Amino acid sequence: MALVMLPCDLPWWSNVQKKLAQIDETPTLEVLLEVMQKLHELCNVSLDPDDDGKDQGVFDGLRHFVAEQLGEEERAHFLGHTVRHIARHARNLKLYRPPRGLNFSLQQQGDCYELSYRLVAALLANAFFSTFPKRTEKTHPTLQDFNFTYFFKGLVESNVQKAKFRSFLNYFDWLEANPVELDGTLKVSRKVMTGKQWLTIEDWLECGLPLCDVEIKHEGRLDKASSDTMQTVFASARLGGDVLGPGGSQETLQFFTFPELLAVLLYVEALEDNESLQIENAHHVARIVEPRGRALFEKIEQPKKTSLCCIDAENYRAIPSQQFEEDDILRELNKCLLAFRQNTTCPVVEPRSTEKQRPTRLDQLENTSSKGRLSPIGERDREGSTPGSPDVCTTIFIRQPTPNSKRSSSDSNKLEKDINKRRSWLSPDRPAPMTNSSVGSTGGEGLLTAGHRGRFIILGSSGECLPVNRHPLKIPARRDSYSSCESSNDEFHSARDSFDEDYEDGLRARTYMTQLDTPERRFTFAQQLRE
Repeated sequence: MALVMLPCDLPWWSNVQKKLAQIDETPTLEVLLEVMQKLHELCNVSLDPDDDGKDQGVFDGLRHFVAEQLGEEERAHFLGHTVRHIARHARNLKLYRPPRGLNFSLQQQGDCYELSYRLVAALLANAFFSTFPKRTEKTHPTLQDFNFTYFFKGLVESNVQKAKFRSFLNYFDWLEANPVELDGTLKVSRKVMTGKQWLTIEDWLECGLPLCDVEIKHEGRLDKASSDTMQTVFASARLGGDVLGPGGSQETLQFFTFPELLAVLLYVEALEDNESLQIENAHHVARIVEPRGRALFEKIEQPKKTSLCCIDAENYRAIPSQQFEEDDILRELNKCLLAFRQNTTCPVVEPRSTEKQRPTRLDQLENTSSKGRLSPIGERDREGSTPGSPDVCTTIFIRQPTPNSKRSSSDSNKLEKDINKRRSWLSPDRPAPMTNSSVGSTGGEGLLTAGHRGRFIILGSSGECLPVNRHPLKIPARRDSYSSCESSNDEFHSARDSFDEDYEDGLRARTYMTQLDTPERRFTFAQQLRE
C-alpha cells in the first residue's frame, strides 16, 4: 500500500527532536520563533526543484499575536504550558505511529481507518511546527499541504484567523487537563459509489420508496446540535479548502472547532463525483460566533463526540441555471444518497416471496472494489499492480531500529545543510507518471469539470464514465465503405452519392438533439423561430 511520509520516517528526525526539546527547556517567545524558523528551513522541502524560496518573515504573524493580542496571563500560559505540551506531542509521533505506517486514502478505493487520539494529537502538533515535507498543487494535485507555515500570516488582521488559532490552542489545553480523553480512536471512512452501484436518472424516477421525514427548525444553531446528530460539512473537493490559509467558510470553521478533522488533510485524497467522507467520534471543542464580523471564540467546557459527513456540493453561482441540468442533479442526488444512507443492508424495494431477489445497486454500496492505481506521489501499491507491470512500491520502509542501523548525528547534520539531499529522500526510487486527476478549486466547484458534463460523469483518477441516463445517446457509427460486399440486399451507388452522407446526417441530428435536450432550450429555439 502507498504510505504517507511522516516526519519520524525521515533521516533528519533526530535533529527535529533536538529542536523541539529546546522549546520544552526554554519556553520563551524568541526561542520558540527561532526554533520554528529552523524547523521550517529544515523540513519545508518540496519535490519541486524550483520551489526553494526561504521566507524569513513567515512567523511574524505569530510574533504579533503572542506579543500584541494575548494578555500577560494568556501569554504566560501559552509559553509556559500550551506550546510545551504541543512540543511533547510532536516528539511522540514515532511512539504512536501505526506499526505498518499510515496508508493514503486513495480515490475510488473505499476504506475505513481508525486513528488513535494520541496519533492525531501528534500529527496536529507536527503540523503546527511545520515538520512535514511541503506539498503544492504541482507535486500533490489531490492533497493539501499539512503545515501551518502560511497560517500565521493571517493572525495580524483577520479576526476569524485569530479565533481559529484560539480554538486550536484550546484543543491542546483541553487534552492536557483531561489526559484520559486520549484513549480512543477517530474513525474516518471513505465511501465510494462504484459504476455497478451508480444510479441513473431513470433509476431515481422509477423508485417508489417514500422519502424520509424532514424536520425543519427555525431556531437554534448547528454548532449547538445534540451529539447524536450527524453534522454535514459542505467541503471542497480537496478537503479543508483554505483551512490552513485565511479562509473563513463554514468548512474551515468546522475543521478548527473540530480540530481532529485536520488530520484528514494529511492522507485523504480529494473527493470525486461519486465519493464522500464520514468522520466519527470527533471532539467538538469550541464555537466561533459571528465569523464575518468580530469572530468571537467560545470554549466548550465539556466537548462532545460528534459524527460529521463531508460532501463537496457544486458551486452554481457563476451559472445558476446549470444546477437544473440532469447530470448536475444526478451528481448531487447520488452523492447525498451515498453520504446520508445509514442502513446499507436495507433493500431498496420490498422483496417478493415468489422470486429470488437479485442484489440491488444500493445494497452493494459497501462492497467496493479495490483497483490498483498510482498514489498521490506517483507510486503504485503492490496489491493493485497490474500483470506485467514493474513492481513499484513506496520509498518508506519502517524497520525496527538496531545499533547498526542508527544514523550518526554527523549524517543528520549533513542532510540539514543540503536541501538537495533532503529532497532525494522524498522522491520515489523509480518515479512514475503523475495521476491524471483534475482537481476542483477550493470554492467548492466540481472536481472534474468546470462546465456542463453532458451525458457522462467522467472520473479523473480512473477515466471511468458514469452514465446520466440508463441508455445514453449513442453516436451513429460510421459506415464501412466495404460493408456492402457481404450484404444480402443489392445496393447501388452513383458517382454523385457520398458514402459519408448517412454519417454526416447522423452527426447533424445529434447536434440538434443536444441543443434541444431540455425544455428551456426548446422554448428558446421556438421563440427564435417565431421571430
